[in-house]
Amino acid sequence: MKKEGVMADISFTCPHCKQHLDAPPEMAGDKLACPTCQKQIQVPMLEPVKLIAKRESLAGRLVAGIAGGFILSMIAVNICTVILYDPMVKEPSTATKAFSVIIFFVLWAVAIVVAVKAERAAKAWRRILISNACLSFAMPLSAFIMAGKAAHQFETKGHQLEAAAVAGAGGIMAIVLGVVGLFLGAIFLVVGLLVGRDKKDNNT
Repeated sequence: MKKEGVMADISFTCPHCKQHLDAPPEMAGDKLACPTCQKQIQVPMLEPVKLIAKRESLAGRLVAGIAGGFILSMIAVNICTVILYDPMVKEPSTATKAFSVIIFFVLWAVAIVVAVKAERAAKAWRRILISNACLSFAMPLSAFIMAGKAAHQFETKGHQLEAAAVAGAGGIMAIVLGVVGLFLGAIFLVVGLLVGRDKKDNNT
């Protein structure tokens, strides 16, 4: 059984003894000896349709990496923004913004590489969508981390009321992000599990 996404062997017949033969795609155009009659024969060239399908497969994987990776990076940046939020300052520091930008482009690049290396576009979408689901489920956790860190900052400075308020606000944010994360994660997970499933080979 050949894996989906891998180009099938070239099937042809020896012109001398009519023996049916198979050769890997990389041997297209090469000459070899027929294992039956030992006469020299040439492996046929790949059909143009197969070459076009291979190019289309690469384009599909690239689209999966660019589009799916962009969504993945956006979710990751939002999680990082919530975790790194500092209630003691009005706006994020330059270092925080730079870190978010780095996380965004690094994850996007990794997603594209992973998608391109997948066997086919459906497999690439499957991996990226499941990764999106995992990050979506982690969204409420980021709110709890932010709330705990902010409350600790206020407690350290002796602002007990502010600490309690921040903890309460963080709990509410965690609930909201939990609902949103659960909804998005469920969609990504279901679609990801449905896309790219291996089809059973009836010949096995």
